[in-house]
Amino acid sequence: MDSDTKTILGIVSDVQENMATVKDVSAIRDKMATRDQVKDIHSELHEIKFDIAQLKEGFGDMRGYAKEIDALMERVATIEKQLDSKQRAAA
Repeated sequence: MDSDTKTILGIVSDVQENMATVKDVSAIRDKMATRDQVKDIHSELHEIKFDIAQLKEGFGDMRGYAKEIDALMERVATIEKQLDSKQRAAA
């Protein structure tokens, strides 16, 4: 067996050892959210943002509440970004 063949067999062997199996892919797929679940999460986040905006209108001028409301909005924005990046990665 020549050196090129040995190199190719070595590469193929490495690929086989590190390649995900059907079982691995199935386990990952079972852990992933469905499109409908992600849509539901987006919808709920939208409602939360609306509710927070309403709170800000009513209590935003009160001492202490403005910072907490802004922190909540930042958390919602962070979750939305994570969901969007995960959706793009899955597509």
